[in-house]
Order: sequence, then structure tokens, then C-alpha cells
Amino acid sequence: MVVFRGVAVTVSKGQTVEEIVEAHDRMLAAIVESETIHPLLSDLPPRRGDVVETLEDDHYTRIAKRTIGLVTAVTAEDGENPSAITVRFAIRSVDYEPADYIRLRHVREPSRS
Repeated sequence: MVVFRGVAVTVSKGQTVEEIVEAHDRMLAAIVESETIHPLLSDLPPRRGDVVETLEDDHYTRIAKRTIGLVTAVTAEDGENPSAITVRFAIRSVDYEPADYIRLRHVREPSRS
């Protein structure tokens, strides 16, 4: 396995450098595509019922990276922009403020009708 610029690629004996670079580029493209398909909550404000995923370990709440949760409540003091949300994970509910939205992303493209 080779890690280059934060992307891990499996390398088999006998592969050329060009093949390894090509595999790296494909993996990087897949990562970039995934990030654009699943926007951060800071880029697309959450709504009740959205399915979200954590992007890093939260030691304070004991919620691990890549944990899936459901937005169960949205508080909007000004009537539009959420000032707080509650996400229900399998083991507990956690309240998040807008500053925390960069650590959460939508798992599937939310419907905005």
C-alpha cells in the first residue's frame, strides 16, 4: 500500500509507476466526487429528517468518525437559518451549533422541494 497526498492506493508486485499514479488519480477523483455529492451542512443548511455523517471523532460526545445520524430537530431563531440542530445517533442525541456544521455532511443528497 502506498499513501500519497493523503490517498492510499494498494500496490501489487510488478505494477509500474504509471499504473500506481493512475490508480491514485482514480481514487482521488472518486473522493472529490463523493465530497461534491455529499455537501457539508455548512454549505447546505440542514432540515429535519436529513441523514448526516460525522467527519471526525468527537471525544466529548463519544461519537466516532463516519457515524450516521438523523436530524430530529432544527431551531431557527430568525425563521430561516438554523441556529441549532439535534442529531439522533444510535446511542445518543447530540446538539450542534452552526460552527459545528463543518464536521457534518449529508449522507445522501437531500430533497429540497
